[in-house]
Amino acid sequence: MPAPENIPTRINAILDNSNEGFLLVDNNEIIIDLNPKMCAILARKREQILKKSVFDFVDFYNRKTFKREGKIRESGQKSSYEIAFIRPDGSEVPCIVHGSPYYNDHGKKVGSFAMVTDISELKKSEHAVRRSEKKYRILFENAPSGILFVDTSGKIRDLNPTLLSIMGAPSAEAIKSINIFTHQPLNESGISWAFKNCIMTGKPSSHEHAYKTPWGKEVFLKYRLNPIRREDGTIEGVLANVLDFSENLVSEKRLHATHEVYRSAIVNAQGVPYRLNYHSGIYEFFGEGFEKLLGIPITSHLTYDRLNTMIREIVITDHSLRIRPDEYIKAFRAGKIERFRVDLKIETPAGAVKWLSDSSVPLRDDTSGHVIGALGIMQDISDRKHIEMELKDSEQRYRTLVETMKEGLGDGVVLPCISSGASDSRYLRESGIPCYGIGMMVLNLDDKMNTLMTVVILVKCWVGLNVDMGLCPQTFNIYYKAIKCL
Repeated sequence: MPAPENIPTRINAILDNSNEGFLLVDNNEIIIDLNPKMCAILARKREQILKKSVFDFVDFYNRKTFKREGKIRESGQKSSYEIAFIRPDGSEVPCIVHGSPYYNDHGKKVGSFAMVTDISELKKSEHAVRRSEKKYRILFENAPSGILFVDTSGKIRDLNPTLLSIMGAPSAEAIKSINIFTHQPLNESGISWAFKNCIMTGKPSSHEHAYKTPWGKEVFLKYRLNPIRREDGTIEGVLANVLDFSENLVSEKRLHATHEVYRSAIVNAQGVPYRLNYHSGIYEFFGEGFEKLLGIPITSHLTYDRLNTMIREIVITDHSLRIRPDEYIKAFRAGKIERFRVDLKIETPAGAVKWLSDSSVPLRDDTSGHVIGALGIMQDISDRKHIEMELKDSEQRYRTLVETMKEGLGDGVVLPCISSGASDSRYLRESGIPCYGIGMMVLNLDDKMNTLMTVVILVKCWVGLNVDMGLCPQTFNIYYKAIKCL
């Protein structure tokens, strides 16, 4: 097969400068192209390698590996494997090979190519670790997580004391008597499959399973599986790193139980009840109306982070505290505050601006006492907030009125009294405001409600009557400014 002249120049440039070896062979395993790194791996010049069989650069054992991989390539599949090339001085260069079939423009397989990684330094490190096995045995024996080694037949070859404690076993021999592949409870829990799959695929994996040990202990395990290979690249077994998350599972169950206790008490309350799990960051329960309240579709995985993106302002309603909202939230989650009370200004995805009150109490783990969630109620208080803003505006207008009238009359306001024959003046008498026909009276500006109410009533009476009050220009101007402030 001719050399692939249609490979773009840019790709050739990349391969020429790659830190990995590139090797292209035809269907007969004859080398037709390679890059400088591959020449360095084989410790030969390019012309000493081209047009030679790849079998010329490996020993008898590795030829078997090449032949096996060649069959995989004939079926059109890719694969990765470990192999050792032989240099002219007889030394071996261990490499990881990533092989793929190579097709011509008509879709016909005309060979295969591979990217080759020199792992000599890695192998040296592995050998150094093996030579220092006694040193690392101390780490194995005292590791905070459970560690065990299982061979390809499912037999437990080694384990550390922590795993013994996690399983609640009387001895290491008791655990070793169990076969990972054939023990029925391990099969039912899914643990057996995890180990088998790691051996079959040769890939690391992470899992979590509930399991009841032969010694009656119920555990929830999270574990990481890593395949262990021999020097020839074949899998020797699986090394498992095991953590006991049973207490975490118990905490989750207690959280759910606590929720059921309080849920009935708040489900009919005003607003929308919810329960937030701090560990997962998910709202695990929300009452009817939550979707309408937030303006977003409710799913089983509504997160705190999602809601947080909608918040535009946080107002702490406990005015005795002088801390920032972020400090307030941290203090509540740390268990330093027993009741969380804030007003939230949010903007829904549709652009609607709302004010919500959020009042919650901490949910604690019964064993540790740590805060693990929150149970609370959210309520739409937009109308109340609008009224508060209008009151603040009225307050400002009142202050403007008082300051305007003070400019002309000092500490008191002189107003005309309407005759007792008018219906409004009867209202004034009923309100406790003296009326003696046409005359004057002085109101105390410090009495806010009385002043504001009286000025409104008197001005209403005054402007509704066609009576010459005989007001001097200064007093009339004060009234005119006051009316404009109302």
